[in-house]
Amino acid sequence: KGKDTQTSTPFSFFAPRETKQLTEFAIETFFNHYKLFQYCILYPREKEDLIVELEMPLAPCGHEVPLPDLSKAEIVTLDEVEVPNDAAK
Repeated sequence: KGKDTQTSTPFSFFAPRETKQLTEFAIETFFNHYKLFQYCILYPREKEDLIVELEMPLAPCGHEVPLPDLSKAEIVTLDEVEVPNDAAK
């Protein structure tokens, strides 16, 4: 006794408390965003392709400057960047 009991339903393998929790979860997640899901599935979205051509600068000796290895890049804040005095003008 003390267990959740209820008459047989299609979801009788869940206790009534679990059924209530599952229902609340579905209402708060999927059904709450139903219009958004419907819009994403039914309406076409705009697509924009951007093609950019870059010219690589040449070093003073006339050779191309190699691209830096970005796998070793680090994120820095503006506070960490030193700005030369003549560049601040």
